[in-house]
Formats: sequence, C-alpha cells, structure tokens
Amino acid sequence: MKKLLSVTIVEAVIIIWLSFMVFTQLLGIEFSKKEILQNCQPETIKYDDSDPYEPYCVWLYKTSGFLDNEYYLWVALKKDPTGYGYGIWYLDQYVDYDDNLKDLKIVWNSDSLDVYQYGTDTKISIPAQEFTSRR
Repeated sequence: MKKLLSVTIVEAVIIIWLSFMVFTQLLGIEFSKKEILQNCQPETIKYDDSDPYEPYCVWLYKTSGFLDNEYYLWVALKKDPTGYGYGIWYLDQYVDYDDNLKDLKIVWNSDSLDVYQYGTDTKISIPAQEFTSRR
C-alpha cells in the first residue's frame, strides 16, 4: 500500500510539473529577460529637429522560458525605452552563444536602421518611420 501511494504521489508531481511547463509555454510567460546589446544612433544621424539631441537606441534582449530562449530587437528613444518604439523577434541560426551577438553590425542611416545577422551579410532593415513616428 505504501509503495503504491508513493508511486501515485510521484506521478502526480510529474503531471503537475509538466502541466505547469506546458501552461507557461502556451501563455508565453518569460522567466528571465537579459539585455545582450545596446547601440545608440550617432549624433551625425538626425531623425527630427529636436534640440537637445535625443538619440534612439536599439536593444537586443534574450528572453527565457521553460523550453526555449528567444531574442528580441527593440528600437526606441534612449530616454524612454519603454515608450513608443518598434520591436521584432530576432531569429539567427548561426548564434551559438550570447557573446556572439554583442558584436552585431548595426548601421544607422538617415532613413533606416540596418542590423546584420551574425556571421552573414544578411541584413534586417527597419525603416526610421517605424520607430520615430508617434501614433
């Protein structure tokens, strides 16, 4: 009887744990968010006539859940990174370590922001109007 009860308890714990994992994965719950990279526009690139100069920045975050790690690019004003901005999931098949992403090539242009994928010349181009326009 005791052996049967202990097996049942172990099975119940495993089922609860697996259910929790599936539930958090389906809801997209993140357990950690780590900043991998921050790169701000140079003063030579201006998107508006604001004075004083207020740069936009791009951040690369790594979010971790139970079953996966994902990377997210976010572009917004440096002074208000949680305000209006533009974000995309960053998918890169060549990334083995987070340190590889610290050296991403980022090019700020007067009409766009170009992010080159690690180890390739493939670029993600984000039009400036996507992160500078207020709704």
